[in-house]
Amino acid sequence: MTPDEFPICNVLFCDDIRREETGKLIVIGVYTGGISTVFPSTSPLSYLVQVSGLDIGHHSLDFVIEAPGGYRVDFNGGVEIVNPEAPVFISLQGAPMQYKEAGRLSFQLIFNGEQKEIAHLMIEGQTPSTKPEDAEAF
Repeated sequence: MTPDEFPICNVLFCDDIRREETGKLIVIGVYTGGISTVFPSTSPLSYLVQVSGLDIGHHSLDFVIEAPGGYRVDFNGGVEIVNPEAPVFISLQGAPMQYKEAGRLSFQLIFNGEQKEIAHLMIEGQTPSTKPEDAEAF
């Protein structure tokens, strides 16, 4: 990889990620098409990021997640690459996301000063009605 090349990344959006005693990861509640919610809402979201294409050594990797409506979460960190042939898995867990409107949840990587969207998930939903005729009877 040349210093100007962007690493190859894959991202799973999910509810939770756990590590077994054996070191294997358990990914729970993978989102495959989008998130359906009622606006506004807040819920935790986790991300499993697979990174490959990096040379041996330490690399700073910063991630930005932006929700529709302007809510943003930043993760700052890095990875130590020992074997450039093996992908690295990064688990970002339980970030509380606020959903205010429908649109694109953007997952971005900042690498060597360049920021790119590497994955996204669509957020769909509705605002709860406050009209009395829409309320359910008990």
